[in-house]
Amino acid sequence: MKRRSRPLQKRLALFGQKMALAVLAICALIFVVGLLRAEPPLQMLLTAISLAVAAIPEALPAVVTISLALGAKKAGQTKCFDSKASSRGNPGFGDLYLFG
Repeated sequence: MKRRSRPLQKRLALFGQKMALAVLAICALIFVVGLLRAEPPLQMLLTAISLAVAAIPEALPAVVTISLALGAKKAGQTKCFDSKASSRGNPGFGDLYLFG
């Protein structure tokens, strides 16, 4: 049985790809600028790789957390959660109503 990706998962995957491309472009730019300034090529290569490795793990969790918080805030403002959720159900379980 194949699992379907949820819309949030699809958006986060797309965002991760865009962010990776942006980070690679910035690292390439830093590498080229360093070479134009007559910096040693090996040092600039190590700097660019270090920036690429450090940028993605630092930024992605923060962006995901902010996105989820904004989505929860918007859902709360539109009153789409049922406040009469049964205590017999799973913790955090409630009915979701979507109003167009």
